[in-house]
Amino acid sequence: MQLKPYVGITGFTENIEVETIAQIYNRLGFTRIDSNHKPMFGFLVSYKTLNEEKVTNKRYPKINLLNSLMKSVPENSMNTIHYNSRYNSLDEQIDKLFDATGIYSEKLCNSLQLNIAWPDIKEVKKIKNMYHDLSIILQLSSKSMEGLDLTTITERTSHYIENISYVLIDPSMGRGIEGNLDFSIELYNELNKKIPDLGVVFAGGFNGNNINSKLEYIRSKIETINFSIDAEGGLRDKLSKEYGDDLFNIQKGESYLINSSIGFKLD
Repeated sequence: MQLKPYVGITGFTENIEVETIAQIYNRLGFTRIDSNHKPMFGFLVSYKTLNEEKVTNKRYPKINLLNSLMKSVPENSMNTIHYNSRYNSLDEQIDKLFDATGIYSEKLCNSLQLNIAWPDIKEVKKIKNMYHDLSIILQLSSKSMEGLDLTTITERTSHYIENISYVLIDPSMGRGIEGNLDFSIELYNELNKKIPDLGVVFAGGFNGNNINSKLEYIRSKIETINFSIDAEGGLRDKLSKEYGDDLFNIQKGESYLINSSIGFKLD
């Protein structure tokens, strides 16, 4: 059975950001049990931040702040770690993350997104077996899809089906760049045909100015609102041209959520 779709924002680093956006989600009706879509709060973690190495990317919170940040998330929401690593033993890294922060044992984290191109299936299975009630999201980035046709992408994705709940189609990879929405829709249709119980997430350059029209376009093509969305780079203010040298803009987040609620026709 497919899980409820979500409307997500990724890149929180401060409690005031989480608390303010939580109030907006609640005001717009996303936190209601009967809402079509639930909120998703995304927190970025990398191998470097897990091991407390210095990073310049301002989208990554300190590991010791994760527990506090997640406690600010309202009920009926997805608390999602977006994890990125270039190293093997992914299951051991997630064990270390949960042991160090207590976010799983304290029932704060209920979802894990793997921002890794085709992670080792055996390692993903180990994570699911250890944390069986964790929803796992597989990211299909431009890197993971490069040079592959729709059939091949769908076939590769199907190998993960026993251990994942959602797949995120993100040609932008959090950079706020608008991707090829028609390609994402074609991939959605292929995935929905071959793996109908898998939740599909659209991402790539979403913001308050374009999300309503993009949702209208997606709905007109797939004739359902049973899909998820996530936004990151399009909700931030750039401080320089360097990737990650930017700050979350709460007003942009609010505009995105307001127009998402209109696009998904929340009452």
